[in-house]
Amino acid sequence: MENFLEKFQRLQDYLENSEVAWNEAGPIHHILIDIIDRLNKKIAKMSSTCRKFRRRSAEITHQLGLIEELSSNVNSSIVIAQDNRRRLK
Repeated sequence: MENFLEKFQRLQDYLENSEVAWNEAGPIHHILIDIIDRLNKKIAKMSSTCRKFRRRSAEITHQLGLIEELSSNVNSSIVIAQDNRRRLK
């Protein structure tokens, strides 16, 4: 019977300590929720920025392709003009 009473007392002490720990953790719990909310907002903002960066990067890549095409056309026109000058001489 003493063994049972000792175990019961330890269980009761554990539950009391757990309740104290839970009561102390309450404010920490709210702080952690606040931190998680702030992190989620930062992540959402970073995700939005990343999407904008990808779109802008695709636009720049497309514009560079157009510039390369234009440069190639200009170079071809220069070569054609030089050939025409040689023929006229």
